[in-house]
Amino acid sequence: MGIDALVAPALNPDLLPQPSPHAGRLVMIQPDAAFVNDSARQQLALPRTDTAARPSTIRLQQGVDTVSVQVQGRVALQGEPVIVMDIAGVQTQFGWLGRLSRIDVRLQAGAEREQVLRELNLP
Repeated sequence: MGIDALVAPALNPDLLPQPSPHAGRLVMIQPDAAFVNDSARQQLALPRTDTAARPSTIRLQQGVDTVSVQVQGRVALQGEPVIVMDIAGVQTQFGWLGRLSRIDVRLQAGAEREQVLRELNLP
């Protein structure tokens, strides 16, 4: 999942990347940095990111393309396995610059979904 780390906390604070102690302060925007939730860590048999001496490398696949990324921390999101990266990193890694596959939007309290959709006039 590609996110904008500056906006993610307002949509879902559990998506905010939590860098490992060994990671640099700008790691959240590095194009090869990934952050996993506990379910993904367990499914991939990764060490806990807060105790690992160095980041684990994992390979991600989209279609026939694969890329290597470094697990630089975690996200608190519970449930199904999730890997979170900076949106620009995902676009760069997979050749998707200028493209999105999905946009999640949180409406203000009291907003009517159908009216907002009409006003956005999306294709």
